[in-house]
Amino acid sequence: MGFQADAVGLAANWGFANGAVREETDVEVFYRFPLLPEMDATFAYQAIFNPGMDPTNDFGSALSLRFRSTW
Repeated sequence: MGFQADAVGLAANWGFANGAVREETDVEVFYRFPLLPEMDATFAYQAIFNPGMDPTNDFGSALSLRFRSTW
């Protein structure tokens, strides 16, 4: 199998949502790899700078693990 079916991604965005009190910047990085021929797993990390809906907090982050199956 090797690394031929793996995927790595990086994304960034900036925005000002309705009702937000300030601009927000997000950065996300992920790594997807096959577990089985019909199942992939994805690890992701997201960093949020100046969350727009929480002016008392300057930073937030999230880790995630996702499984995807096809048949």
